[in-house]
Amino acid sequence: MRNFLASTAGIFSVCSSAYSLTLEQVLSSSATHYPKILSSLQKIESGDAEKQIAQGAFDWEVQQKIMRRSHTYDGRYADTQVTRRFYDNNMRLYFGYRISKDYLPSYEDAMNTYRGGEFNVGVMFSLLKDRTIDKDRYNVRQSELTAKKAQNEMRLTQLKTQYQAMNAYLEWIALGKSIQSMRYLLELSEKRQVAFEKKNKHGDIAEIYLTENQQYILKRQIEINQMEQEWQNSAVYLSLFWRDEMGNSNVPTPLDMPHDFPDKPSIDKNKLIHDMAYLQSQSPDIIAIDMEQSKLDNTIELGENSLLPKVDVVLEGTHNVGGQKSSPAGNDVKIGLSITIPLERNIAEGKIRKAEAEKNRLEYEQKLVAEQIATQLKTIASNYAMIEKYQNLISKEVALAEVMQQAEYSKFKEGLSDLFVVNLREEKTIEAQLKLIKAQLDFWKNISNYYFSTMNYSSLYIKQYSYSSNN
Repeated sequence: MRNFLASTAGIFSVCSSAYSLTLEQVLSSSATHYPKILSSLQKIESGDAEKQIAQGAFDWEVQQKIMRRSHTYDGRYADTQVTRRFYDNNMRLYFGYRISKDYLPSYEDAMNTYRGGEFNVGVMFSLLKDRTIDKDRYNVRQSELTAKKAQNEMRLTQLKTQYQAMNAYLEWIALGKSIQSMRYLLELSEKRQVAFEKKNKHGDIAEIYLTENQQYILKRQIEINQMEQEWQNSAVYLSLFWRDEMGNSNVPTPLDMPHDFPDKPSIDKNKLIHDMAYLQSQSPDIIAIDMEQSKLDNTIELGENSLLPKVDVVLEGTHNVGGQKSSPAGNDVKIGLSITIPLERNIAEGKIRKAEAEKNRLEYEQKLVAEQIATQLKTIASNYAMIEKYQNLISKEVALAEVMQQAEYSKFKEGLSDLFVVNLREEKTIEAQLKLIKAQLDFWKNISNYYFSTMNYSSLYIKQYSYSSNN
């Protein structure tokens, strides 16, 4: 802190040097290295892994059963089945091979095969319940939405981070410029003190003038000290976003201070209002609600599925190989029908009602968010013109204050004014300059709001990542 405060004395003589910290450097650094953004990337990876896990319910499976009897019967039996469920229509395809050897008891006659064994292939599909959705497909759908939600949250995190980084940079510049103005005011008092001391030695002015001016010097030193502490705090906060190539935070020094705010960008206010519907639809907050509603749609569909009777059809063909066996043999084709009717409906109906109520709640929430976005965009468009007009007025006030200050100096030299009025004029000039800096900061904060609200990824230097997909 002491080194920082000591170094501020000469910063403004070098702040326009070849190097100064730019907005692009800060935003590029935070977009690449800010921990919360990197954490969001891992959340995307985790969501994609969850989706892959859910899709595993439709992987190929191999099932094998082996049995061997002892004592009275010495029969052996082996059965291998390869099965896969298909996502689109819940069809289950299976094929396999089974074979028995030696003697099996009569109550296990169904296990007997020809000496060469039996090949089988079959398909099973649902006609009503589980035809379009079941628990596994529900999990896949929900996991896909969760993965997309993580991507959407990543975009929102990027926008918020860059918005915060930009504002931190602007606050840092504004405080630095304010210190510059205050230090100029202090230098005026210090130079005047030197002149007063010379005049006092020659008996031209009374000692009280030195004391009064010293009081002004101390007052301005205290104000600068407080502002420098705030500036150091803003530099530390800015270091959260400005990082080196290893991702470690960089605390900007006074030597990094740019001469002024960045060049002013322009805003197309008419286009901003015209594109409002598009900006609302692309808002991460709106998209997040859309995804939650889609999840609820899946829950409702699964609940309605639970109310349906389960009607499954099985078609199977078999082919026997080898010599005779004790049981009837030969090629065979089987068709089976299974029907299950649910008798209790309370659980499914309750889940449907709950999901529908939650979906209605989200519709109201989405409406409010859309209105808030519209209000924010209109405010940005309105503020742009108003702040520019205010800046112009403050600039005129600064110019007039400087004229009055110089006029007061002339009167003071001629003995027509006193030190109190001179100090008052200087204070008025600095007050106007600080108001102008505040107006410039407000203008730029309105720009950062504009970038954030319009999802201006390029101006915020937001990186676009490609996400893996397991379909």
